[in-house]
Amino acid sequence: MEFVPRSLKEIIETEGILSEERTQGIICHLVSALHYLHKKNILHRDLKPPNILLDNNDVAKLCDFGLARFMLTGTQVLTQASLKGTPLYMAPEVINSPVIPPIYNHNADLWSLGCIAYHLLCGKPPFDTKCLMHLVQMMKDQPIIWPNTVSAVCQNFLEQLLQKNPLQRLTWPGLLEHEFLKNKVYIMDMEQNEEVDILTEFDDIVSPLKSMKINEEAEDEEDEEEDEEENEEEEEDEEEEEDKEHSACSTSHDFTSIEETTEEDLRSSQSGWCSETCQELDVDCDKTNSSTNDTKSNDFMSEEWIVFLKQSASEVVSGNITSMTQKSFILVILSPLKSGTMPSKLLHYVVTVLAIPFVTPNVQQTEKDLITQIYIETKVIPCLMQAFSNAFKSTARNCVSPVPPDNIGIQELDSLGSVLLLVEGLCLDKPIECLKQFTESIYFLKILPLLQKCLSLSHGNTNLVTNTLAVLILTLLYLPCNISLVQDIVIGKHLEGRISNVELHKLLRNNEDPSIRERTCVLLLHMTRLNPNCLSEIWHQTLTNDIEFLKNDPCPNVVQAAIYTSE
Repeated sequence: MEFVPRSLKEIIETEGILSEERTQGIICHLVSALHYLHKKNILHRDLKPPNILLDNNDVAKLCDFGLARFMLTGTQVLTQASLKGTPLYMAPEVINSPVIPPIYNHNADLWSLGCIAYHLLCGKPPFDTKCLMHLVQMMKDQPIIWPNTVSAVCQNFLEQLLQKNPLQRLTWPGLLEHEFLKNKVYIMDMEQNEEVDILTEFDDIVSPLKSMKINEEAEDEEDEEEDEEENEEEEEDEEEEEDKEHSACSTSHDFTSIEETTEEDLRSSQSGWCSETCQELDVDCDKTNSSTNDTKSNDFMSEEWIVFLKQSASEVVSGNITSMTQKSFILVILSPLKSGTMPSKLLHYVVTVLAIPFVTPNVQQTEKDLITQIYIETKVIPCLMQAFSNAFKSTARNCVSPVPPDNIGIQELDSLGSVLLLVEGLCLDKPIECLKQFTESIYFLKILPLLQKCLSLSHGNTNLVTNTLAVLILTLLYLPCNISLVQDIVIGKHLEGRISNVELHKLLRNNEDPSIRERTCVLLLHMTRLNPNCLSEIWHQTLTNDIEFLKNDPCPNVVQAAIYTSE
């Protein structure tokens, strides 16, 4: 592996604006690299100065292919899972897509190339802001200010690359014929390593966006292939349980006032957390008790996103929620969640921005309802659960062990708790739609063991436990057909390997947070009302004694829950 001493970002920071001649050389090297990638139907998707390395002769080398994606021949269109990259260099068709999910092709990389050229010549990106909301609006409405210090050929090159409409953007093979690059880009034949005729190279791979041909296999293709066999096995298991679930769903249950008390308690805790999170935005995210070993590249990209998310959070707190009602903006907010190695600090900020509209005083209920509906349509809950799964699996070595590993840090646990709390809050507002997405995510992502882990954290991180209990209770209240899912979590069924059930005794006797004792009682209450025999395999006299003991608990809510449960 070749050692390259510096990145383009470092050069920009130390030298500022570069000359047109020097910029031209760097851009030619990047065009050569992009030609090679796009000829192979690969998008880089994160073209930016930190990912461009330069040797001592100013030869640019493109690196960091962590977000690169393969395009199927004949489609050249990427969708939903492909919303990747760094905001300042994202193409308009990605950020302000007229369709959901966004559709784009290799032209998105060429926009990023234009942004880099503009940055080198002007000292800043075409749209220079630290607020994601402003960036979205600027890309939509604000014209680009072209530099007056470059040649007419160079300015024309920038203007053609930075066309907001991808159909009008300079692309292959015309890009190589532009006067700014003509006869200056070295193109290699990928099979014979010989120079080739670039005019015919892209005839077979350039697919105009106006055709809007979408191959459904392009959506999360790698994930679907990975999970296909496992999903078939799940379907067989679900069919076996179908009759049991149907009988449970067809039973009418007359819940007493404990249901109202529970929902009111859940709403109160959800609002309290969000308010506290907004007030302590900067403090909470600077904790260092984390064992996540991210690479420097991921750290830098995370910091870039955090800058945007912090500014966006401030905008929402001040009452500017217009962007939160736009699907394209929410998809941009969610895009960092697609990373399998996203730091918990970044996850915290994403969750905070999504939660703020629901606790901002001047936001009307109609606006909150609209935002919740937007969250449903953009699949916020599945994205959050994917991030939840990734965060847990990145630190957990044994996914079937009921005891969490010691290397899960405080910040990771806090972030996991915040994810479940936001899910809880959304499920309170639109329970049926949100809980369906929640339960489907559990099956699809196979994270049932992780939820069982959450319930095993009865000491040291009470928020994660209480939030897990709350979502399970809401599932029983509004989607009683999923009693088998909750039952599997509590008693440890359908898990690979031998595993003990959740230790209900420790939850009932938890002395750190009365909410854990109360919600455990309520969970048991609704489980047994839906299926009186569901806990027969694990019930023992100790649990009966625990519930009787709670009738004398100092917390009135715990006493009430224990009384209803014992009855």
